[in-house]
Amino acid sequence: MNLPPEEPYIDPAELRGERPVVAPSRVNWGCALAASLMLLVIAGVAWITLFPRTHKLQTKTMMKGIEIALKAYQSEYNRCLLVEMQLPGDQNLVFEGEILSALVAESTKYNPRRVRFFDPPVARRKKGGAWRDESGTWRYRDDMGNQIMIRYDADQDGKTTDPDDSKIQVEAPYLLFTAGMDRDLSSTWDNLKSWQ
Repeated sequence: MNLPPEEPYIDPAELRGERPVVAPSRVNWGCALAASLMLLVIAGVAWITLFPRTHKLQTKTMMKGIEIALKAYQSEYNRCLLVEMQLPGDQNLVFEGEILSALVAESTKYNPRRVRFFDPPVARRKKGGAWRDESGTWRYRDDMGNQIMIRYDADQDGKTTDPDDSKIQVEAPYLLFTAGMDRDLSSTWDNLKSWQ
């Protein structure tokens, strides 16, 4: 049995010469803008609440690595590297240059056996690790780009002068600290400290 050929469907509006009704294809820009703004606010709040914690944790880890390297040097050579360099213990010393060079086994002057005590992370855009500047000097910064400072027990009595208050003696061979989120070492309220 042969079926009659199937005729294509024609919209009645087309038969009357009208265009068929179709839903508009417009984007609701108001809703899209509101959703984008909401995502930006959520991302901003997450950044503000999570980043200080991350910064603090990473910087404390960096300071602990420096302290371990300095203690390992003292154990290997039976003397303090900073005393050997004749650096003042009651002043803020920047962890970079010759100190860093000795700990990464480049300087034979203070590390004649060339023992590698410290393996610093590589800095990205001069933050979060070590790099060499144009003159070839080692530099080291935390993840905010702040210098890591050191005070140490120069007279080997087991106490180091607090950098914020010279009347306070902290029972530690090394005190490491860095500026906080404001990147200002003189405003001590947010500075990160190895002994707190």
